[in-house]
Amino acid sequence: MSLKLTVKSRIYDPGLRSIIFYAMDGAKQVPCAVTPETVLDLGGDFRQLSSVKLLLLFDKYRSQLLEIAAKKYEAGETVGDMIQVGLNDLVAVRLASALFAAQGIAAGSRALHQ
Repeated sequence: MSLKLTVKSRIYDPGLRSIIFYAMDGAKQVPCAVTPETVLDLGGDFRQLSSVKLLLLFDKYRSQLLEIAAKKYEAGETVGDMIQVGLNDLVAVRLASALFAAQGIAAGSRALHQ
């Protein structure tokens, strides 16, 4: 089953240095953690932000972060019972997108030359 975000709450946990939010797999609540660096990288801003501003930036990219968490969940990539989303996950998504785009361009180029 795929993850759904039904509860919009999220908190910054300074002890874990992560934004914690919860997704649902049917009736099962699944905790997720996102590093501040990941959120800042998505926002294109590498400055330190207050926890309130960090949470607002998280809200802006919530759907993308949930999508990454859902893929990790479906692949069984959890730490304990928690899904952790970090910078490496963004790099993987960007590389996959770039590869897909490059393949699309190459296929279009071949079609033009046939």
